[in-house]
Amino acid sequence: LKLLDTPGIIPTKFDTEDQALKLALCSCVADKAFEWELAGRAGLKLLTSIYSNFNLGFELVDESSAQRFINAFRSGKLGKLSLE
Repeated sequence: LKLLDTPGIIPTKFDTEDQALKLALCSCVADKAFEWELAGRAGLKLLTSIYSNFNLGFELVDESSAQRFINAFRSGKLGKLSLE
């Protein structure tokens, strides 16, 4: 088994916004490369479309609440959720 450390695997330009969103939610792109509030709202919309009974427990009203949502998703505090 060989492991290769290949920088630049993730493209700098994405084919779709959906692809970029999923990478942002998974912390695969730098936090400075996206707007937290937009990513939070789109991520919540994506999860509610996949999981019909998904309830965040608070509203995304500003950047701070979006950061809380994204960080909770990243850390697994929202449960085991798939973006596909």
